[in-house]
Amino acid sequence: MHSGLVAVNGFVSSPEKASISVFDRGFLFGDNIFEVFVAFNRQILSLDLHLERLRRSGERLGLPIPWSNEELKEELTAILAQLGAPKVYVRLMITRGQGLGLEISESLQANKIVMALPAKPFPSRHYEQGLSLTIANNRSTKRGAQAKTGNYSASIVAIQGANREGFDDVLWCNDADEFTEASTANIFFIARHGHELEVVTPHLDSGLLQGITRNFVIEVLRRSLALKVSEIAVYREELPRFDEAFICSTMRGVMPVHCIDQHRFHTRRPQSSYQHIEQAFLAAAWHELGGVYDWNSGKALGA
Repeated sequence: MHSGLVAVNGFVSSPEKASISVFDRGFLFGDNIFEVFVAFNRQILSLDLHLERLRRSGERLGLPIPWSNEELKEELTAILAQLGAPKVYVRLMITRGQGLGLEISESLQANKIVMALPAKPFPSRHYEQGLSLTIANNRSTKRGAQAKTGNYSASIVAIQGANREGFDDVLWCNDADEFTEASTANIFFIARHGHELEVVTPHLDSGLLQGITRNFVIEVLRRSLALKVSEIAVYREELPRFDEAFICSTMRGVMPVHCIDQHRFHTRRPQSSYQHIEQAFLAAAWHELGGVYDWNSGKALGA
């Protein structure tokens, strides 16, 4: 059994022995930025792009990152080399340092936490049948691309409510009833107009995280499948015109959606457009990693 490892400012230990000060601002105020990576066979997918986004998040919050990308890569590579799990959840978090007040002092020293844990598989039905989502309103959503921080309290509360109602996750709407994203994933919609296929995903101006996997999917659709992908405002009232939908995230890859509230999709029907999108996405990911794996378990399937 692989228990995983945690490094706090370079000191590696088991998860149970890892610790950080109770005065850390990431713990006290959510004053942190982070990235989640997925690794197959000790190789991280889209590593450079994740590190670039980490720095953009730091710039948006005015949170300096005192380590170079090369230093971060070396630490991530070293900790992965000590794990034998086929698929690994990797989380890199930078906090602003220790301080009880909200004031920012030049004396603050950033803390760096790296977690490398065996990835927990998602329920197989999520891939085989699809997710059920319920719409939730987030009136405090800001316009534009969002920084990736550790403040997920709104999503935690919303997911609890969704689960009580029998749904797997939430799909957020902003104050203009534009869809933004799921709790930890971006969303795509597919509509058919005769022989024409329309693929849309909420625009960054609607107020969502610029997902690394989102960008990866858009590139795959445009280059590998020659599909037009529109990044536009997608309104709640438009939902009935879409035939298929799917979400994407670092750990999930791509995952079908079978319903949003009472609207049902045909994402997993035979010969659906999503089937081709899923295969193209996996082929592109395996090309980057140089191997073929079962996405959910991480088990190697061949070269």
